Amino acid sequence: MAKKRIATFLGPQLGLSVVGEHAYAYSGVVNIGNSETEMLNFQSENNYMVCGWFANFNQLTSDPLASEDFRFVLYLNGLQIAMMETADSQQASRATVQDIIIPPNTNVKVTGRNYTGSNTEPCGVVITGRVYA
Repeated sequence: MAKKRIATFLGPQLGLSVVGEHAYAYSGVVNIGNSETEMLNFQSENNYMVCGWFANFNQLTSDPLASEDFRFVLYLNGLQIAMMETADSQQASRATVQDIIIPPNTNVKVTGRNYTGSNTEPCGVVITGRVYA
């Protein structure tokens, strides 16, 4: 009997969702401070994925001149593969995109950290792409 996948968006989570040939992972809003915070953590399936990942944040501090810098790290099987930093330039929100390939049967983890500020700020990470057999 063939495996049947039914997709319903139930909200952000740490995991990966696969719909046909497409896959996505949405962390949702995660409050991160000055320590490494896990935002996504999942195991890829038996296929490889060609995808992009991006992180964004909104600065909601009461001080509009406050400077907050964020670092997001992508790990594959516990090894740091990619990193993106977003430096605050007093804009409302920022996003950076990187293209990646995720091999089959690979643990994927993304963490975030506010490494210059003392505040906890809302951030999000998204991975979207296509699954290939």
